[in-house]
Amino acid sequence: MSLKLAPSDYEIYIPIGEWIEGNIKEWLFEQRPLFKKISAPIDTVLNSLDTLFNFIPFPIILLIFVIFAYRTNGIKFAIFSFISLLFIFLLILLIFGQKV
Repeated sequence: MSLKLAPSDYEIYIPIGEWIEGNIKEWLFEQRPLFKKISAPIDTVLNSLDTLFNFIPFPIILLIFVIFAYRTNGIKFAIFSFISLLFIFLLILLIFGQKV
């Protein structure tokens, strides 16, 4: 008795995986305009937020997040948020060596 491990060892090989993959690729290619229409508003929002956060100086962003943390969860969370965001900012400065 022989051990059959590879598809080439079988007498009958049905490429179900290849059929499914081919059909999915074809369907995705046909639906490309729909996906572009769906992703356009999402891209607009994300690009707007990116522009906003890059336009406002970091200390003001830090202050906004700390005030929001204080108003929603209290002073302990605000202090933790301040320290965490400051740590992230310093790491970015250390890694990239430039002013953010």
